[in-house]
Amino acid sequence: MRTRISLDLVVYAFLNGEYPESIPQNFPLLSLKQVYGAMPAVSRYLWKLLRI
Repeated sequence: MRTRISLDLVVYAFLNGEYPESIPQNFPLLSLKQVYGAMPAVSRYLWKLLRI
């Protein structure tokens, strides 16, 4: 059974100074490839957050 990990959790991890390599250790359902694949979405999310 798979469970979803929200983008918010990945963004929060980056904001707390975690490196992409450490995120799958905290969220075993994510692979390193998925974390790097989420980077464009994380960038857009943070860009919008900073513009508000």
